[in-house]
Amino acid sequence: MNKNSPQYASFGQRFIALIIDNIVFYFLLGFIFMMIFDTKEYTHAELDTILKTQGLAGLINVQQMLIKHAILLSIIVFFWVRYGATPGKMLLKLKVVDTTTGAKLTILQALSRYLGYFLSFPLGIGFLWMLKDEKNQCWHDKLSNSVVIRQGTVLSTAQPETEKSPRKDDNDTFAA
Repeated sequence: MNKNSPQYASFGQRFIALIIDNIVFYFLLGFIFMMIFDTKEYTHAELDTILKTQGLAGLINVQQMLIKHAILLSIIVFFWVRYGATPGKMLLKLKVVDTTTGAKLTILQALSRYLGYFLSFPLGIGFLWMLKDEKNQCWHDKLSNSVVIRQGTVLSTAQPETEKSPRKDDNDTFAA
């Protein structure tokens, strides 16, 4: 592995990390949410009435959904800012870093990355974008100026030169 050039995480690696994260958070948070929130069980008649009168929206408790997303957002942002990765990425030795500096994400970057998932999810287009991107970035990566790389690799932090100093020609002579 060349430690001087970044090795961007592949689609497969990121997909597996996402599956691992979903399993971990589903079971961990699912258990916690069962303890915190009262889940209503409907009879077939009640369910049929709700679906006929309100549709699927009648089964959604918006307040609980917002609380659950706020908890999930807090946990994921914490992992990105503190460790540079969620559990799935840690297992696969991947990390999320700032595209420009290679440093861990700031809280603002982590928040915009999380919210960017909602842009990437519809039809998966934002995730599939990485297949044509030179840094394997999804839309949420672009939005937050982040990139996913293999641990042990570094990003070049060299900034492009904006203006070169004039070069002295060999033929130039200076008066003494």
